[in-house]
Amino acid sequence: MSIKKLTQKQYSFMNNYVQNGFNATQAARDAGYSQKYADAKAYDLVNHPAISERISVACQKATETTEITFQWKIEKLKQVISSCENSPLAQDKRVVIEAISELNKMQGDYAPDKRMSMTIDATKERLAEVRRLYENETPRKYGEY
Repeated sequence: MSIKKLTQKQYSFMNNYVQNGFNATQAARDAGYSQKYADAKAYDLVNHPAISERISVACQKATETTEITFQWKIEKLKQVISSCENSPLAQDKRVVIEAISELNKMQGDYAPDKRMSMTIDATKERLAEVRRLYENETPRKYGEY
């Protein structure tokens, strides 16, 4: 996809979006869109092909430049947990819970289980026939099975 030319406001939105931590509404406001119009415009801007392409490139460069990897994030969260876990302060306990929650999200612990249930009716003869077909190494043409 070729990168299309952006208007000054769109370019400002894109820069603000990356700099402020991907808050689209705030980036739209910072780019000069009105408070009332910022929410609706933010959605359109994030989904604009040229802007989304440039944002992806900017994110990739930021990751490469700062070397903030998935493993680095996990290590930092572990450090937060270690530094706060023995603290008697309620605020520190909340920090530990939030860090553990974030680790769980990153590792997919909250993802729904995917299960498949199947019922197969087969006779021993049919299973033996299928086994013979798959054990035979001669390639078959479509429709020969």
